[in-house]
Amino acid sequence: MTSPIEDVQDAARDGRAVRDHGPYRIAIGNDKLDYHQVVIDDPVPTGLVEDIVTAIAIDSLDAEIAELQSQLLEPAGARGTQSSQVQSLTFSSSSLTLLIKVTPSSPDHVRIDGWAAPGAGAVVELVQNATVTRAVADQDGQFVFDEVAHASTRFVVHPVDPDRTRIVKTPDVTI
Repeated sequence: MTSPIEDVQDAARDGRAVRDHGPYRIAIGNDKLDYHQVVIDDPVPTGLVEDIVTAIAIDSLDAEIAELQSQLLEPAGARGTQSSQVQSLTFSSSSLTLLIKVTPSSPDHVRIDGWAAPGAGAVVELVQNATVTRAVADQDGQFVFDEVAHASTRFVVHPVDPDRTRIVKTPDVTI
């Protein structure tokens, strides 16, 4: 009878592939080469990491990734008397510069003022987890998001003329 636990060391020694699902028994060692056996009941599915990397690469084919160029914290309020801080972020790509100013509006929320250049009429998305909020940049490329919760955030800029440039995405930043 075959054991329900796949022993990874036995599979390697026998020259056979490890089955596609757990549980697995592996040996874990420390810097003194002391090893002990551990059973991993619910491992990451085989191929999941490669599937995620492929999906991200495919999603990015039609988008340009903007890099964070600068991040600046400055005191908010007159002469910096308040303890809250304004955060300024600058992202750039080959076709767009995006300036983001994050100002505290309450203990749990911020106001985001942004400028995209070029960006007149562009649709700017603020993405936090599964929530997407949209704003349209004015003729100067300016846009605003009010009452934004503190969270991991990224911006996606859709140009007015999709033939002129690709969508631009920023990396996630914590707001």
